[in-house]
Amino acid sequence: MLRDWSVFVYIFPKSDECRFFVVLWREFCHASFNGSDRIHSAISSGLGDRSNGFRAAFFFASPIHAGNTQMTVYFSERLATHHPKVFVPAFAALTSNGVEVKLLDTHRNIWMRDYMPVHTGDHFTKFAYKTFGHGEYDCLRVPRNCWLDFNPALSRIVLDGGNVVECDSCVLMTRAIFQHNPKQKPADLVRALEVMFEKPIVLLPMEPGDWLGHADGIAHHIGGNRVLINDYSGMETKVHAQYQTKIETILARAGLEPLLFPFAYHRCPEMSEKKFRVKYPEADDMNPAVGYYINMLIAGPVVLLPAFGFEEDAEALSVAKILLKGKTVIPIDCFDLAMLGGLLHCCSWEHDEPTTIHALR
Repeated sequence: MLRDWSVFVYIFPKSDECRFFVVLWREFCHASFNGSDRIHSAISSGLGDRSNGFRAAFFFASPIHAGNTQMTVYFSERLATHHPKVFVPAFAALTSNGVEVKLLDTHRNIWMRDYMPVHTGDHFTKFAYKTFGHGEYDCLRVPRNCWLDFNPALSRIVLDGGNVVECDSCVLMTRAIFQHNPKQKPADLVRALEVMFEKPIVLLPMEPGDWLGHADGIAHHIGGNRVLINDYSGMETKVHAQYQTKIETILARAGLEPLLFPFAYHRCPEMSEKKFRVKYPEADDMNPAVGYYINMLIAGPVVLLPAFGFEEDAEALSVAKILLKGKTVIPIDCFDLAMLGGLLHCCSWEHDEPTTIHALR
């Protein structure tokens, strides 16, 4: 039985500096798997010296065979080429668990969650993308119409996908939507969004000190009425304790069960603006997401969990395995990515679709 396989190649110096210089992808072959009804994805790697002073590692993965409906996760090509320490293990974890991975050319903007279409009811809606800093930083610009293949409805409402946390009974957003849409009356804006999503909108206050106001850095729906929220106890400030209480109260009133999840922003290193610009030239505003374990990606049977090299990593992994029992939880080193202002949920976009197996494109 023929199956489509894809090959992923990364090349890096012999010095093992973990600085990946090339990311290539192409369809490798059509392969037979002894008539098995389901191909269990296999990851194999081979390292070898090259006369040009580089080593190459090859990851082969096969998704579930055609005919099923499966989860597809999209990343930007720039994430693959410029952040392989994140992309390579994410690609391996997803494809080895039957989740298809595709790439899109999105110029320099790796934060796909914010500008890709959003699931609203039984279709997609493409909201206007004018996130704070959009016109100031080239790294936040995106090619026009990179989302056309998904045939979304178009809306003039300005809404980042990162400010949408959809639950079974409602949709969580922060009050940043009012700042993004100052010409619309708040009540009219909420009413319009509720018509689009076909669910009530539950508004959350913006996190103290966070100007971006994305709900996916505050809460994560994990099924039923259960919603993970940040445990701000490590911040040791009255304002964060009060904020946590507000979030818990709002969610409880909406019929949701808030569950505390590890949070380690207090571990974020202090750094001057000058030093930050030198070390992270691709960043936009200095607004690190270090310690936001809640910004994980849940895709089908797989959970990609941010890790930062902190002692809290082990706690986050343990809690995730308990609360997301039955799923494969994979920690991924995201420290440098987080310093740019986002994490795994921010840089990905996923949906269920009828399977058409393709090589990465």
